[in-house]
Amino acid sequence: MIKDQKSRDQKKMNNTILSYSIADFIDLSLVEVLTLQLLLRHSEPVVRHTLYLEVSQFLQGESSSIDSIDSKKLSSGEKKYLQFLKNKKTLSTSSFYNNLSNLEKRGLITSNYNGKGKVESIEITNLTGPLLEGVLQHFVRFGVRVEYPTMLIMKEAIIEKLGKTRFEDLLIVWLNEYVDLKLLRIAYEASESMFILSKNDFSRDLTNRGMENVKFSSIYGDMIREPNSIFDVVFFPFYYRNYEISGLTNSELLKEAARVTKKNGVVIITAQSRPSKIEGGLASKVLEIYESANQHTIYEISEMENDFRNAGISKTEIFDLDGDLVGIGWVE
Repeated sequence: MIKDQKSRDQKKMNNTILSYSIADFIDLSLVEVLTLQLLLRHSEPVVRHTLYLEVSQFLQGESSSIDSIDSKKLSSGEKKYLQFLKNKKTLSTSSFYNNLSNLEKRGLITSNYNGKGKVESIEITNLTGPLLEGVLQHFVRFGVRVEYPTMLIMKEAIIEKLGKTRFEDLLIVWLNEYVDLKLLRIAYEASESMFILSKNDFSRDLTNRGMENVKFSSIYGDMIREPNSIFDVVFFPFYYRNYEISGLTNSELLKEAARVTKKNGVVIITAQSRPSKIEGGLASKVLEIYESANQHTIYEISEMENDFRNAGISKTEIFDLDGDLVGIGWVE
């Protein structure tokens, strides 16, 4: 019991230490990440040179032949990359040992010394595993996004539910840190007048892409700036937990969305649905990392229904669209 509690406390501490942005890992090289991954496979300390040989062998692993590629058919960028691949790359022992020194300075590995003060072996610390999982979670969170064909499918599904292909006034509540111009263009082309409420100002990006007439909203006095009942649609393309704009949480923003929506207008929220469970094996571990990385974006239908109710919206339709959860709430 005490051991389990200690394990939970350690995991909580590790998660706290590692729950920062990807920028905190910016100076970790791929070789260093690979070294940590291979080191995790050893249950006992490993001789430094043995670890070097393992990393070198992995880097020199089998790869498909690039000599048969017809460079005449490649673009200039592809030709440059092909030449980069052909340039022989080796990992020297001095470079590798320097990487180990950097990792030890960060507390990610420990060196064991012999009686003469020379490094005898290398072993992991209690942060090695959590660090690698943290890095992977950041890349999963950043890399997994809605692709353009999926956006179009979602658009068609929403249009079918609403029976309209175009809207007069549309407000986009943008909770994502990154601008997705393709998604915004789909909304732009479906509206006569589009407003955006966001932490970030990306008006110049929109203007450069021909979306000149977009207006930006804001929070004023704990309220969305616009008056009651002005928008036909308020759309949350990425609905997150524990998120806020100018002090308003996502649930408070949803209440405000209902206030500024016209009678018989709709509030639309989209999130990720929870993937089906997989029992055991590597796939189960990958799924666990995926859910952990996207814990703020994954919703159950019942949770989305509850958020709508708390916002004063009782008439709803929520459906799963190939892994994306789409919720439509009618303002009465």
